[in-house]
Amino acid sequence: MKQFTITKKIAKHGSQSIIVIPRMLESELRPKTIVKITIDVIKEADNSVFESSQLVTAVKTSKEVLLR
Repeated sequence: MKQFTITKKIAKHGSQSIIVIPRMLESELRPKTIVKITIDVIKEADNSVFESSQLVTAVKTSKEVLLR
């Protein structure tokens, strides 16, 4: 069983809140792949509006890799 830990800010797509899978995991997490997702809230969102350029994605496999 493969395991990935991803720390992300929740994104917005229209009126929905979404979690975007990083492109570097695209080959590992293909469409129709069944995954188990556990969400731990690290920090509650405040009422300010976030721009996509402010989002930082941290991906941890065997070491920390920062993505933009």
